Amino acid sequence: MILAKNESKTAQLTKSKSLPQGVVVTILGHIDHGKTSILDAIRETKETQKEFGGITQHLKVYEVEFGGKRITFIDTPGHEVFAKMRSRGAKFTDLALLVVAADDGVMPQTKECIKYIKDGDLTTLVAINKVDLNGVNIEKVKNGLQQEGLSLEGFGGNVPIVEVSAKTGQGIKDLLEMILLLGDMAEAKKGDGAFEGIVLESYLDRKIGPLALVLVRSGFLKIGDKIKAGGAFGKVKALLKEGFGKIDTLSQSEAAQVLGFEKPPLVGELVVSSQGEEEQIKQELPKERKKLSLWEEKPKQIRLILKVDTVGSLEAIKESLSNINKQDKLKLILAEVGEINESDIGLAADTKSAIIGFNVGVLPEVNKLAEEEGIPIRGYKLIYELLEELEEAMLEPEKVAEEKVKGIGKIIATFEVKEGKVAGMEVLQGSISQSDLLRVKRGDNIVAKPKVLSLKQGNKSVDKVTKGEQSGLIFEENFGFRIGDLVEAI
Repeated sequence: MILAKNESKTAQLTKSKSLPQGVVVTILGHIDHGKTSILDAIRETKETQKEFGGITQHLKVYEVEFGGKRITFIDTPGHEVFAKMRSRGAKFTDLALLVVAADDGVMPQTKECIKYIKDGDLTTLVAINKVDLNGVNIEKVKNGLQQEGLSLEGFGGNVPIVEVSAKTGQGIKDLLEMILLLGDMAEAKKGDGAFEGIVLESYLDRKIGPLALVLVRSGFLKIGDKIKAGGAFGKVKALLKEGFGKIDTLSQSEAAQVLGFEKPPLVGELVVSSQGEEEQIKQELPKERKKLSLWEEKPKQIRLILKVDTVGSLEAIKESLSNINKQDKLKLILAEVGEINESDIGLAADTKSAIIGFNVGVLPEVNKLAEEEGIPIRGYKLIYELLEELEEAMLEPEKVAEEKVKGIGKIIATFEVKEGKVAGMEVLQGSISQSDLLRVKRGDNIVAKPKVLSLKQGNKSVDKVTKGEQSGLIFEENFGFRIGDLVEAI
């Protein structure tokens, strides 16, 4: 929020509540075209630097006060796998702000965003960013947008264009003024009706329970209100607003994290008031449900348990996995929001699965159990890294067939030393060197492709061990190796 630096949160909240109803703006565009950077310039923050890899991976909401009015920005990810998030953001907005980089012009996600704009018949504003760069051709960018069906001002249309630089601040004030003008012309939905909101994101917080990011489209949401979103019911226990902490009431065009749902509601669900409907529905549900079988035995198939931070991330990753899994080499045993827990380890052991975590944590005791059970856990913070590694893993059987094995060893003991956990290994054939590429196999499955940190015989470091010799291996990462695993040098 653009406010004086020395204003208290109480003063800011009082000022926010006194504002007239605001305009909701969804900011859309191709990856790395500067959507979050523009918001940083508006808010005088450094949100882009906080994003892992400099890439927005979650739908976020920011509130700005300008010209005595509230502007609520919905910031959508630009990466191709987050198409549903962009579509969802475009659906619940008064105004679409399409950001296009002056040096890149129209790109794949730009075209996708234009489709959302046209399908939703949205009031639209184009921000051409990075105009401070040398050699950019702004007229070429405009022509590209016009060719994609955007009817621009200056070309006989009514879609305004503002040239900006998030880096220098050029055009930012003009951009905000145009947003307010278009918001007034669009006659954003009035906030004096019955409460209605939209779930923009939801997740399960390990400490406090289910949280849902809710945008109010009409009416008011207060502490103590009974609400429902699809099949998720609840009573509002707390409203947590960006920049303000806990608040008592949300009004039209405001968004906050809502604590009180019994489970994370589905993203995109309509949130409305609920009066006793939960009890009625519960009475109609059967007391017992048949357990759903998620496992089917297939050869050369990767089995995964997927745990992620938000419902939005979950749907994006699942859709991306279905796109790369054309030959049915991947099987999702479980995919849900939440941290990796002991139940996940048990399920992974029963189904011979690996566990993938996306922006979630794992408690030390759970990690220890995974090591004891020999369950590999991999964590990711960037979605494209997750997808790239899984695509590579699905090609592993073909690669293995082509690779020549230089040596095979068997782990015959495990023990702890000051430097870490040691794999006591006996070489069964060929030789294994510290510099070799290794893979550790359990049955037909490759559980890891580790690098060797240390190779010793007794207290002496060695470069290579050959058939019949024994040695101690310390790997760079502890992936849960166990007695009986085979170590292959390739």
